[in-house]
Amino acid sequence: MAFKKTNKQSMPVIMTITGDRALQTTGSLAGSGSALGIADGNIGLISWDFNGSEPVGDFMQAGDCTVANVGAIKIVRGTPVSANTTQADVWEVGDKAYLESGIIRPEYIRSVTTKVGRFAQWGASTITGFVAPEDNTEYKAYVRLLSVRNDRTYGDNDNVLHASVPGVDFTTLGTVDTLDYVLQNLGDQFNRYSKYTNLNNTFRKGNQNILVLGVNSAGASGTVLNAIAEGDTISYVTINGITSSFVADKAFIQALAQACVDASLDWDVATLELIDASTAGAAAKVDTLVAFGLPHKTAAYFDNIEQVQTRVELNLGSGFQTASTVVTPVNSAPHEGTGQGSKWAIVSADRYLTTVHTKQVKPFGEFFATGKDYINSSKLYTSVIVDYYDTEETLSTTVKSPKTLVLLFPCEASSAFTVDVQSCGDRIVAGNAPITVHTISNDAGTGTVSSNIPASFEAIFTAWFENARGIFNFELYGDAAANNYLP
Repeated sequence: MAFKKTNKQSMPVIMTITGDRALQTTGSLAGSGSALGIADGNIGLISWDFNGSEPVGDFMQAGDCTVANVGAIKIVRGTPVSANTTQADVWEVGDKAYLESGIIRPEYIRSVTTKVGRFAQWGASTITGFVAPEDNTEYKAYVRLLSVRNDRTYGDNDNVLHASVPGVDFTTLGTVDTLDYVLQNLGDQFNRYSKYTNLNNTFRKGNQNILVLGVNSAGASGTVLNAIAEGDTISYVTINGITSSFVADKAFIQALAQACVDASLDWDVATLELIDASTAGAAAKVDTLVAFGLPHKTAAYFDNIEQVQTRVELNLGSGFQTASTVVTPVNSAPHEGTGQGSKWAIVSADRYLTTVHTKQVKPFGEFFATGKDYINSSKLYTSVIVDYYDTEETLSTTVKSPKTLVLLFPCEASSAFTVDVQSCGDRIVAGNAPITVHTISNDAGTGTVSSNIPASFEAIFTAWFENARGIFNFELYGDAAANNYLP
């Protein structure tokens, strides 16, 4: 039956899988006494075909997974009260006895989509290849910060920061390196805007989502870029004798690696140099500026905006625009990431949770009870999304209702992968995401791949859906491939 357009919204069900456990394959969902046949955080496929060869409610095993055996299924997940259903919340505000999808029939499946989680990445803008500045010439630079949150707050108004270095006589000043003088002073001024920068020991003045690093493309006395890794303390500017620093995270390492690739900086040679305007021009220290867009901080109580990253554009003006000195900035776009629990929690709250208990739309200015959410906002997930529909026969027509099932599997950066500039850069050059992520982890937070879930999932879930796809030819999207829904 072909699916025609409808004005109905899809009815979603979102399930998270926790721990490193294979799919439930034995017994019945009914279990025994007050205990169901499925554990908290585990999933299983149960037969819902009243004419099939498997009893309704029984968990499917590897050998059962054909449409001929079972022509309709449900996917169920255990909750903390599945072992004792007397504790289930009858109002469905707290823990239900179990979670279940709608009835999935092979001829009504529209698509299956898999998306492996990816970590977020800062935006960056790099300018290199300068020529030596001239005497008595003013040099200006501008940074434009763009983000979804800025647009929401400020509309079409651009958030533009500026810095300038007045013209001086470098000979009279005794400047050893004129380019270092100009770039360090520009970097100093931009970093004074930054929310990361300390201007003295008691307060921070900056509040902007910007950070500027000074780099020597040929290598100087600083830290070689390829040695910068996650967890390192990065000292980037000294102002009024106070050195400001931050701890490198995955988002920064990826952004720095991306900037090196895009701007053709050799990370095996180029060095990160501390910006200090008090010594600017004393040596050939900084010949490249890399501006980063810092992520927005989310609201403390309620925040339903998924996007947090900032796009940054570094532009030059005044003395930089003469025929002999024009250089072009190289902008590296930020990446919001994919599969963050915080994003899925927003998706869940916007639609799924409001259908569990109330069947209403969230009203303005007040709150009411919703269903229980099992999404961990601090985790990264690989998602498997099944789009399908159900039908209802009326006297005059067949009503079609679109539905969606989302399965969220924990994924982590591989413990075997070192998150540093060189490793991330090598993956970018090869056309891959900067950090190696286990499609499915064992959920222990150690970067270890799951030893139980993938094989079990492919042998049961994928096998049944692939058998259905061979007959009814629905689509696979994203990272899903034939016979391999968890790459």
